Amino acid sequence: MYDADDSEAAHMDEIHDGDLEGFAPYTQEEKLAYVKRRLASFVPSQVGKFVVMRKSDHANCPALYLVDRRKKRDMWWSPYARYAMVYDHKTAADTAASRLKYGHATVKRVTPNMTTGGPR
Repeated sequence: MYDADDSEAAHMDEIHDGDLEGFAPYTQEEKLAYVKRRLASFVPSQVGKFVVMRKSDHANCPALYLVDRRKKRDMWWSPYARYAMVYDHKTAADTAASRLKYGHATVKRVTPNMTTGGPR
């Protein structure tokens, strides 16, 4: 079928012959928007848990979440839910929020609208 000195990759390259070079199903803007949506949304298993958040100073970023320092060490607040510190109990989140001096931190329950898939 193949010669011993030929590779399968070389034969696949002959078959495709570069006809997919200009094919791009998604634009760069669509890819970035998708990544931002994924980062800014919680996982469905986190619904009903609590996060500490505050309002952002920037118009394009509505909320900032307290960062879990085990995941990200170079920042304290992030707009991405992926790095958020998620608490199982409201009292633990209230305690963490009360320790913060600046930013008017509040505690919020994670709802289905805040998840990756949206409401179920």
